[in-house]
Amino acid sequence: NARSKGQGVHAEIIKKGLVESDTLIGSALVDMYCRYGLLEDARKGFEKLPSRDIVSWSVLIAGCMDHANGDDVLHCVGQMRHDGITINAAVLTCIVRACANIGDTTCGQETHTEITKRGLEKDILICNTLLDMYGKCGLLEEANKTFHSLPNQDVVSWNCLLEVYINQARAEEALQHFIWMQQDGIALDPVVFATCLKACGSMRAIVKGQEMHAEIVRKGFETEVFVSNSLIDMYARNGWVIRAQEIFFELPVPDIVSWTTLIYGYAEDGQGEESLQCLERMQLTGISLDALTFSCILKVCGDVGSIQEGYHIHSEIERKGLFDQDLGIGNALVDMYTKCGLLIEAQKVFDELPI
Repeated sequence: NARSKGQGVHAEIIKKGLVESDTLIGSALVDMYCRYGLLEDARKGFEKLPSRDIVSWSVLIAGCMDHANGDDVLHCVGQMRHDGITINAAVLTCIVRACANIGDTTCGQETHTEITKRGLEKDILICNTLLDMYGKCGLLEEANKTFHSLPNQDVVSWNCLLEVYINQARAEEALQHFIWMQQDGIALDPVVFATCLKACGSMRAIVKGQEMHAEIVRKGFETEVFVSNSLIDMYARNGWVIRAQEIFFELPVPDIVSWTTLIYGYAEDGQGEESLQCLERMQLTGISLDALTFSCILKVCGDVGSIQEGYHIHSEIERKGLFDQDLGIGNALVDMYTKCGLLIEAQKVFDELPI
């Protein structure tokens, strides 16, 4: 496994008489452990370094960003500033990403100010990260300002802005920006189509969705699973569940998102029993349910009054320890028990919800 591989390389370094506390070697070890997702080992190696420069700090912070959460990143940045290390563009990008993940708009805007002071506001990578952060935090005006401050917007910039409008329930404006994007001659990629299909689904724009589907086929993007998943979602939200089902069955290997989207589509179309049968087929493939799938199935159980399946799902949630990790699951359980008329069970779950 990853840990044994990492420790094997570490042991080989010691065996060859190389000093693990040497800054260059130590930083390489930290980087290796971070890449394997072994942050505890990475931190231990980091603490052994005789001196910590911008490289070693950047490696640890990037590792925290990829395998931990935003709070860990900001904690490391605080220590880095305390050590008097000047933060570079790579670390600033990690800070913005961390703020996006935890919804810390204050820190995000302060970091934006620091980026501007350093003359980095024209860096497209940093600005795209800022766009993503403002989008996830729901700050449409700031996202627009950042977008228009760029001398040249690339496909990532446009897609970030489209996501902002969609997340703010302004799907029609998102599709208008999609048109402007095409007029600007931006080469469309699969991610942009997947994003715009969300808009078509949310505003029931089936004709526009079909036009995009045709364009997706022309460009050969339907082979991308996430694009097909967006098509399934778009058709299901427009009530075209049979078409969604056809696309699902064309997938070589449906993933957890494919299954969950189809299950949700059946549920929204009032086909609760078919939704539960779809769940059974999914489980036979060996795919492990995630929090979103559990929440979706609980909604179905409540809608069709399938309390036995609801009990089973509740047991699975507790077995996997998901109850304390995701408030949405707890809310879905309360809703399911309430719809089934089991108010005592609903109250019990409610009282156990994490604050």
